[in-house]
Amino acid sequence: MQQLFDAYDLKNKRVLSFDLFVQACISLKRMTDVFKQYDVDRDGFITLSFEQFLMGTQALFLNNSISSRTDRGAY
Repeated sequence: MQQLFDAYDLKNKRVLSFDLFVQACISLKRMTDVFKQYDVDRDGFITLSFEQFLMGTQALFLNNSISSRTDRGAY
């Protein structure tokens, strides 16, 4: 969660506007959905191949949950 906050705290003021907070929550929800696709036994742990990892992160980018404006390598 801290990395997600840091990704949206563009001015390093330790504050977020409401709009950025909502965008961060949507990103977290989308990341959780991708994680759940691979956590079939719902134990909170997954093992991914590098290809699966790339496919999951690509899905996040394609759904615009991560923008080039807010991406600072936290994902």
